[in-house]
Amino acid sequence: MNEEIIESIKGTKIVLAGEDGQRRQFDISGIFSIDENDLSREFSMQASLFAYFAVLSAKAERNMSIADLASEREYAMADQQIREDLADKDAKVTEALVRQLIAADEEYCTYQDTAQAAKYEYKLLKAIAQALEMRANMLVSLGALRRHEIDMSGMHVNQSKYADGVEDTKETLRRLKSQKEGRQV
Repeated sequence: MNEEIIESIKGTKIVLAGEDGQRRQFDISGIFSIDENDLSREFSMQASLFAYFAVLSAKAERNMSIADLASEREYAMADQQIREDLADKDAKVTEALVRQLIAADEEYCTYQDTAQAAKYEYKLLKAIAQALEMRANMLVSLGALRRHEIDMSGMHVNQSKYADGVEDTKETLRRLKSQKEGRQV
């Protein structure tokens, strides 16, 4: 990852609900940085990192749905209560007036705030999970690039074993050919 980007986001923290419901801080640069000198470690961490945030994302989506339902229930209860109160006062009931009074209802506003916070957390976790998918693709590309660089430099660890294997195979084929020719004579 571009070092300038990492430096610009270093120290940026997000606060999310963890598996146990406790709020946890995550340093964004720590989640997405890649140590190109230890790709093996990065590959081994990638799956668990992605899984962790994917599970948090799924839980956040569930929480968002629950918060939306609670908000809708509160809207319905506030709607009913406001209509009854207006009827008791013999006031003219219009849809605009009911919506306005519901929007001003403190309890309904609290439910709306909770629903919006849940929606924000879900979208944030979904974006992190997508970014981790991109990180996985980047790791694959870096691994392929590293293998290509090693092959081009002739410093491949298995190069001599490969060459020895090719020579052994050629020698075996020569032997088999000469044995076959010897039987045909």
